[in-house]
Amino acid sequence: VIISISWTIIADRSGRPGIKSTFGVLQAFLAAWTENRAERMEKISESKAHNEVVKTYIVKFKVANSDEISIILPEVHPGPFSPVGGSNLPYVLYTLFSKNALVMHSVSDHYLNIPSKKEVERYVGTFSDASILETGHTCTAPVQFRIGESSVTGFAFGNTAIVILSMAPKGMEDVPNSIRTDIEQYSSELGFNHILVIDSHNAMGDHLTKTDSHNLLSATKQCMKQLKNAKQREFKIGFANTDDLHYKVEGIEDLGQSGLAAIVVEVEENRYAIGWADSNNMENGIHDHVISTLNNNGIKMIEVCTSDTHTTSGKRTRQGYYALGNVSEPDKLAEMYLQVSKKSFEKIGLARFELLLAESSIKVMGKNQFDDYSSALDKSMSITKIFLGFTLVIFISMLITS
Repeated sequence: VIISISWTIIADRSGRPGIKSTFGVLQAFLAAWTENRAERMEKISESKAHNEVVKTYIVKFKVANSDEISIILPEVHPGPFSPVGGSNLPYVLYTLFSKNALVMHSVSDHYLNIPSKKEVERYVGTFSDASILETGHTCTAPVQFRIGESSVTGFAFGNTAIVILSMAPKGMEDVPNSIRTDIEQYSSELGFNHILVIDSHNAMGDHLTKTDSHNLLSATKQCMKQLKNAKQREFKIGFANTDDLHYKVEGIEDLGQSGLAAIVVEVEENRYAIGWADSNNMENGIHDHVISTLNNNGIKMIEVCTSDTHTTSGKRTRQGYYALGNVSEPDKLAEMYLQVSKKSFEKIGLARFELLLAESSIKVMGKNQFDDYSSALDKSMSITKIFLGFTLVIFISMLITS
């Protein structure tokens, strides 16, 4: 009894000073994971969060005889895990923009997770104060560069560049912020007023090596240089999602609530499609399978991206989540993208663009919070092993002496 009580007290306090109660965090996590009760975990996360100003870029396309279409690039990161905080942030933004939007994954990591739904509401509320940075009616044809296993796809709308970074089919973890900083600096040197850097998050892989980072940055610089010198024309835009085709995505475990979508850009009578999925990454090979299937059917799909939603997390897999293709069949996904892309062609119209920036002061989780949780649980486990060993020794000694 004395050993048990001692273990309870010491193990529970093992995370101090960072974590007041290790068992309290574990109980809150289990309640969120197994019962969808996020309140306790969010209360802990928010108490340890700090205020930070984050940016959100919004590209709005006003399309003739059609609904407004948007590309949204939030600086915050979806997470930490379902159903806590901003884990379903892509869907929240998707519905905010009337389900006519691609919510892209920025160059960010779990440092910029929103800790609670209350803070998500605060974040979304700041969009009404977004400022207009640029408007126009011309864009370039897409430019693609590949160096080694890295590839970059880019457009320029007026004096704003959009670049999409990918390592498919090799894959990668989140792009480090240092690469975005270098890209933004080079963009300024070229004379672009604004640059939107999108992490496609479309294949599973490890952290970038030095060679990968160098190749990705070099490909991006070449892409931007060509974009800066490319002629811009009037363009058309079309958009469609799985709702347009009455696909039911509920119950598809590797896909979030927003489903799949495609946006098509037409420049000088050439059409280029970009696929999108509300998912947390893609199984290796899905990206290439989708693109090759659509190209074989006469649709030039140049890239496929994911939102990095964390609503598909909390699963008993090696990664802790289902990536797109873990459950869904590749041929079925390719067929869905094909039909969504065809539907977007039907809705295409002459467009103008508007670039907006929303700056939000909200709480984010920060890096130390995750380190504190990990350290507390590791220490608690080590203490538990020591006490189990000590208990076993005492038990054997009692048997011998009895």
